[in-house]
Amino acid sequence: MSKDHTLRRSQLITTFGVGSICDLGEESFIAKGINSWGEAGHTIFFPPLHEEGITHFRIPPAANTDQDKPSRYRVPYFRFPQWLFCQKCRYLTRYGIVFEETGVGQCGECSARSLVPMRWVFACEKGHLSDVDWSWWIHASFGNTQCRSKNLEFRKTGRAGSLDSLSVKCKECPASGKVGNLFTDLPKYQRCSGRQPWQRTDDPLGENSCKGPNKVLQRGDSNVYYPYIFSAIEVPTETGLARPVQDVVTWLNQNQVLVNLLQDTEHRETLEPTIAVQVGVTLEQLGEAIDYYFDNNPEPEDADYNPLEAEWPVLHSSAHILEENFQNEPQDLTQLEGNEKKELISCLDKVNLIRRLREVRVLKGFSRINPPTHQNLVKADLGHNESWLPAVEVFGEGIFVSLSSEKVNAWKKENKEGIDKRLAPMLDHYNNSGRDLSFLPQPTPELVLVHTLSHTLIQQMVFETGYNSASLRERIYVSDSETNFKMLGFMIYTSDSDSEGSLGGLTRQGEINNFIPLLISSLKSAAWCSQDPVCMETSGQGLYGLNRGACHACALVGETSCIYSNVLLDRGLLIGTDEGDENVTGYFSNVID
Repeated sequence: MSKDHTLRRSQLITTFGVGSICDLGEESFIAKGINSWGEAGHTIFFPPLHEEGITHFRIPPAANTDQDKPSRYRVPYFRFPQWLFCQKCRYLTRYGIVFEETGVGQCGECSARSLVPMRWVFACEKGHLSDVDWSWWIHASFGNTQCRSKNLEFRKTGRAGSLDSLSVKCKECPASGKVGNLFTDLPKYQRCSGRQPWQRTDDPLGENSCKGPNKVLQRGDSNVYYPYIFSAIEVPTETGLARPVQDVVTWLNQNQVLVNLLQDTEHRETLEPTIAVQVGVTLEQLGEAIDYYFDNNPEPEDADYNPLEAEWPVLHSSAHILEENFQNEPQDLTQLEGNEKKELISCLDKVNLIRRLREVRVLKGFSRINPPTHQNLVKADLGHNESWLPAVEVFGEGIFVSLSSEKVNAWKKENKEGIDKRLAPMLDHYNNSGRDLSFLPQPTPELVLVHTLSHTLIQQMVFETGYNSASLRERIYVSDSETNFKMLGFMIYTSDSDSEGSLGGLTRQGEINNFIPLLISSLKSAAWCSQDPVCMETSGQGLYGLNRGACHACALVGETSCIYSNVLLDRGLLIGTDEGDENVTGYFSNVID
């Protein structure tokens, strides 16, 4: 017997996506792979994020109280961990189908309805996850492997809150083990299952001989689940086509076999109704896209397509743009008066208000223990080669800011020696961490400068406007060395899954008469940290030591707000520092002096 629970749709892409553990009251579940979703969700079409083999995305279904609706229209979860203990009599047992019949919370020993899941799970750096085999652990560590009884007791001694006060004991033999020893002992006695909790032992996609490094974790630990999410902003096209039509043209460009069939008039008439439903457009829009494709025969899209590079020219544009899902309103920086403001304006290039935007966020997969890379990424379909990925579309508004590339280049030239020494420890930690840090860009002066400025602005907006930090997000636009054009800016935006998005409060702060005082206040706040001088002088802090002058007291924001895991930050490049041979004149030093 299954039971329905309700989650926010956006949480199925982020916090509680495929492979994550979700606590609901005194029950705990894990989200199953998308190959188990059946017909759940509805299709959206966003070619800028399509990859090889991916033809569309699905938005998780809205909550439905209709119990007669088939389960194939709901997102499936699996009960995990499956070891449960009774809070009344401390009986420890493994979950079975009998619990669904009698009630999951009912103890089989004392009949009290007080069963709750154990706190610890067994994870592998390759992304696998399994229950702690409590019976095997206590018997193997005790040296009594003859007894394999699952009649166990989860004991608590004394009033201390340490793990050493918790133990598991077999009721049929003297075997027992302290939970405090679990973290070092279990990897010796239990090997990785090579699969996810919901996969069967005979699943051909399981890895039966997995030898990846494993670790005992509490099920609520942040490193149990790292979702890999990529996103793009819908920007106007240059073809003159409506966005849905342009999307179909791009999709046709990636499906040459289908294009060959559509060249035949008879096949086209047969296929058009099915294609229109699949890609979510009307027959008229589909017909327009097919005609445009055959008339113009567009070149295939670059396999190394970068959404940020596609968004930059539109966000950086000086033109007023008014479309259904993208509205750009450039601000006039020349209207400001006052020496302080003019000095600040010379550091900026553009400030644009994005009155409306649409963002599509896609869950590609996840990792465990370490952040996702190409090596440890577990795909959302677990290798079943599904042609879709789960996604959510959100609407909102934002403020786009770009810096003057001429002024930045001059600043770098004047402070080259100090900047190089300032960033040297960060580069050393990046290159010699012993970890695969491909999920982060390489530290450069431009990147650290722009990223830190974005964070200080987010913090000031939270302080002055009342925004919740978690409701603001950033997109960083900084060119790498191989890019043909210069990107040097960022966008702070807020978005919501409701079609109306937000209500204009953020862009109001971006209006030039409000924005400049806000920016000056953020820079003055960045000049002081309650942890100084330790914060500014440290050679490395944060994840893998990839921050210099940046800590929770000054420059870090909510994890969901930052695109780079709250690293690659240094206030020293913004406001300057006079630390001996690391003496640097900050890019905005003249503004706050």
